[in-house]
Amino acid sequence: MSVDTVCALCKHRPCGEHRSVCETCVPPDESEVVARTALKGERRRSAELANLLREFVDKEEPSCRLDHNGFCQAHLCGRPCLVMRARKSLRPT
Repeated sequence: MSVDTVCALCKHRPCGEHRSVCETCVPPDESEVVARTALKGERRRSAELANLLREFVDKEEPSCRLDHNGFCQAHLCGRPCLVMRARKSLRPT
């Protein structure tokens, strides 16, 4: 952690520790639980954002229509088409 960083919970400086919370707020044996909880929240948020994006692109024209300069006329966006990029990012890997 940099000198400017403060604890995410109590807002005190974590004494140069390389963590987002200080040991006073989260003892070392509980830090793994905090990390798992944070990851779970990020996965939930990612799923929510993916669902919103899917809902958005499903309402758009099914295919791109590129002009002679490569700009998408169906979705009125530049190149590469933002809708096409969004659809590609939603495909299962």
